[in-house]
Amino acid sequence: MPKIYVDLREVIVQNAKTIIISKGYSKLNMREIAKASGIAVGTIYNYFPTKDNLMSELMYQYWMEFIAAIKEAQQEECELFEKFRNIYQLLESFLDTFKDTWLKLNGSEKGMTKEHHRQKQEVVDLFVATLEEAICKYKAEKANVTKPEINNRELASFIVQNFMLIAQMKQFEYATFEMILKSYFL
Repeated sequence: MPKIYVDLREVIVQNAKTIIISKGYSKLNMREIAKASGIAVGTIYNYFPTKDNLMSELMYQYWMEFIAAIKEAQQEECELFEKFRNIYQLLESFLDTFKDTWLKLNGSEKGMTKEHHRQKQEVVDLFVATLEEAICKYKAEKANVTKPEINNRELASFIVQNFMLIAQMKQFEYATFEMILKSYFL
């Protein structure tokens, strides 16, 4: 079995990210990544058996950066709807940057490993938990407001799913969804 160096794995991922950002997913190939990394093409396959495996790792890392950014946005001292708007704008920016790649990977779920499915679910769970925290804080501050009670986790999940739908489909404006949220929360 070939010896695998963790640092080289990261070099491969970073070079792949650079190529995708500058040239797009369709121009990404193992030969170009190998050249940028200063290694043989076969070495990449020791770390990533397929291009989809490499892309899944790249997307996971980028999603984790996104999660860190939304956790930071959630900590900002601003009203709930401004937090939601800021988090939505981060999501929209991410999806716009990697739209073609994201759609390609989601379209090839049959080729995804259990690990990639686990990573995807982990990211969604972290996203939901971050919004759930903001909702809990808001509801605690507004305890005297009487509204139909919806489980915070379910509400956060509903918001996350709608954020993703609005950001991808572009058929609805975020402002419309925000009005719906305000009608519930206020």
